[in-house]
Amino acid sequence: MVILRQYDSIPEYIAYLDTCDGREALTIKRSVERDSHSGGLTYEEAKVKAIQGDDTNVAQAQALIERIEHETPETPVSAWVPNVFGAFPCVPEYLAGNPFCMRSRVSVADESNPIALYVPISAMAVVSAETIVQRGLACLALTLRLQSYRPVELYLYHGWEDDILQVIKVETRPLALDTACFAMTSAAFLRKLCFVGAYQECPD
Repeated sequence: MVILRQYDSIPEYIAYLDTCDGREALTIKRSVERDSHSGGLTYEEAKVKAIQGDDTNVAQAQALIERIEHETPETPVSAWVPNVFGAFPCVPEYLAGNPFCMRSRVSVADESNPIALYVPISAMAVVSAETIVQRGLACLALTLRLQSYRPVELYLYHGWEDDILQVIKVETRPLALDTACFAMTSAAFLRKLCFVGAYQECPD
């Protein structure tokens, strides 16, 4: 069975990581190595950047925006509409003899309804930090592109060996661009931070 863990913000996720005390989790947290495969940061340095943000790659993501062919999809939203039958009447319309005086709840297409965007940040060990950067840039550019047309709800998710799924919400009203950029483009967010949470839940 997959364990689902959901966090309403990156700071909430970091606060959870501070409580992780498993053997493998502590090994990562105490390490002072800055290997390029893990983004060149220690756990503590990655934690600071996750909270404060890092705009190093923002300009590259913005440069990709115009290369994205964009057509905003309509998303369904529930609404009360006039009908000859329904859950309740509109009294003035009933008294006026309008046959469509009832209100029924239906699903209608709406271009202003928020788009929920789920971005994977998992990567196998053979995936380089640079590849993670390039994937993150594309995802961040897509987020910025969509947000220029529609409200966006942004979630990052990390799966661990089919045992645990961590889902982290990123603030988008307004978009916390610096923190989103670091989380989506840095291997340190995945391999220094998310791995701590994963090892805590599923120690080997």
